[in-house]
Amino acid sequence: MSRAPKVKTDEELPRADQAPGAPHPRETQQLFGQDQAEQDFLSAFNSDRLHHGWLLTGPQGIGKATLAWRIARFLLATPAAEDGLFGAPPQSHR
Repeated sequence: MSRAPKVKTDEELPRADQAPGAPHPRETQQLFGQDQAEQDFLSAFNSDRLHHGWLLTGPQGIGKATLAWRIARFLLATPAAEDGLFGAPPQSHR
């Protein structure tokens, strides 16, 4: 009789967006070196020209995941405009 594989707890599962020895990006309070990226995002958001996707690139450990968590937290906590986060829906052509 074979045994069922042991189910890992959340603490035992690897976290792809967490650098070894560092806190998880969602738990990181300060972000260094990403001021320009944050400004670019906020400028796009405030000018109603928020792109549908952003590429966060660079070497491991520079704060990409932390920036992504901060952007997600900001978007989820900011009330949507009347037309929604990405503008008014397209008019249907009937």
